[in-house]
Amino acid sequence: MAYSAPPDQVVYEEDTAAVTLLSVDPSTYRRVRLWPSFVGRFPFVWRQFPVGQRSNDDGIAFLHERQSLGGRRRLVIIGIRVYGHNDRHVVALTETVVCPATQNRPPDVARHQIRAEVLVDFNGFSDEGRLRLYAGQPDPTDASHLTIGYELDGKKGMIDCWLQDDDTVEMKVRDGPAKSP
Repeated sequence: MAYSAPPDQVVYEEDTAAVTLLSVDPSTYRRVRLWPSFVGRFPFVWRQFPVGQRSNDDGIAFLHERQSLGGRRRLVIIGIRVYGHNDRHVVALTETVVCPATQNRPPDVARHQIRAEVLVDFNGFSDEGRLRLYAGQPDPTDASHLTIGYELDGKKGMIDCWLQDDDTVEMKVRDGPAKSP
């Protein structure tokens, strides 16, 4: 619930030179299944978590407790999933919301899904367009909010996410070259 990564920690990389450097640590960075020239980062704690052992994500952008406006404490996991075909790929952010364990019950996955409005298509910016995602950061002034920084074609941007009372995560591209569909 309290895991945190530094804001400059790369959690997804498409640049060939950077992928080569990150791939030196295969215990943390793994090649993306459909695009082995890209890598995603998995924190050590994620691999020990039951949800992480059966996840289809290609990386983890955020893993930390958040609290909805109605006071619901949840472990929020924002995953990275890459899919597509031929030379076209789409990077999707997935949401997994876990009700924490209590003395009387084990942890329970309240919700896990990819929502169409969450998908961000990072293609079409240039032939050399490369995406880099940074570790999501909890907002210290709003317990429901988190941000995920990114770079596309060297231009920076930010994605905002909010835990909702219905155990969904609202996601919106705040700025930069990416667009929410």
